[in-house]
Amino acid sequence: MVSERARAKLNQMAARKARPPKQKTRPLAQLCAWWKASAILTSGVAVDVINSRVLE
Repeated sequence: MVSERARAKLNQMAARKARPPKQKTRPLAQLCAWWKASAILTSGVAVDVINSRVLE
């Protein structure tokens, strides 16, 4: 019989092996530009409202 602690450790190991690799990190300025463009294209909010909310 496997202890609860051992079972938790095995579950954690299995989850890590099944997880896809992480993506490369992106610069914050690039992420902000992508998020802003996405918000403009998909949110339905006026562009000037989005521009007034972006911190750059």
